[in-house]
Amino acid sequence: MLRSRLLRIATLPIAMIPLCSTALAQNTAPKRRIAVMNFDYRAANPDTLAALFGGEQDIGKGIAALLIAELVREGGYTVIEYAALDKVLAEQDLSNAERVDPWIASRAGRILGVDAILVGSITRFGPEQEPKNSSGKPGRFASLSGSSGAATKKSKAVVDLTVRVVDPMTGDLLASVIGTGISPEAGTFYYVNLRTKQGDFNFSSSQFAGTVLGQATRNAVDQTAAQLLALVDKIPFAKRAISGRIADVSGNELTLNVGSRDGLKMGDTLTVRHQIRVIVIPLPGAGIRDIAEVVGTATVTALDAGSAIATFSGNGPPAIGDAVETHP
Repeated sequence: MLRSRLLRIATLPIAMIPLCSTALAQNTAPKRRIAVMNFDYRAANPDTLAALFGGEQDIGKGIAALLIAELVREGGYTVIEYAALDKVLAEQDLSNAERVDPWIASRAGRILGVDAILVGSITRFGPEQEPKNSSGKPGRFASLSGSSGAATKKSKAVVDLTVRVVDPMTGDLLASVIGTGISPEAGTFYYVNLRTKQGDFNFSSSQFAGTVLGQATRNAVDQTAAQLLALVDKIPFAKRAISGRIADVSGNELTLNVGSRDGLKMGDTLTVRHQIRVIVIPLPGAGIRDIAEVVGTATVTALDAGSAIATFSGNGPPAIGDAVETHP
């Protein structure tokens, strides 16, 4: 029965009503949606960074990308793509340079509709004991010819990360974790020219992973990710509106084109609105006005990532294409 209904649904215009083609699961749990700001790295020694990478390098973006990859691999969160976050920052004239500002993070998070936004800092990145210059301050690594450089003595690498979990609705701090990575053994600090076509250093490369600094970075990211994954159930779902359409009607049973990845949960009740007419306002930029009436409610009884089954209650009748929405 359900299989045949899903086959009928597949004939609907894809652009209007995108649906998942898999069977609906009763126990699909929605994941927390998060965004990860590029890490602030002002605490890292600039001379060390210049010597390690042969010039200025945004290590905050590289480590944020490693953390995102680990969180996605473990499957505990749904992470918003970098492009979406960068677009919001640009459109709202928000500076990514102020990466540790909870206000900027929460504002971006509200626009993206995430449950939490991660704000990170790199507080240490380099050798366990940095070489000193004649003034007693940390100095540059000795350079070698070509595209590589090295420290004058072997040392272990240490990477310290601090990540704060911010509530996008209130800007409140939900949690804070600290990850420390230390290379298993001491080694000579090399940098290698591993830049991508975009000019960024490739932190995910096997060459970097094989260095003492790469090992320390990996350990710090893994430790941080493990702590964040342990916090999943402590992060509340943001109260936001969810809107979609009815894709199929069979008696009082409705198939909706929204599911768990949109934040829908078992037992949620959505308002069903039937479009009466559309008014086109003949003024520049005025657009249109949609006139609709409430015909009932739909209560979710089964769902998967991209669709849901709901029971209709109301005066009706509901129709394919009717709008459904929750209210925060």
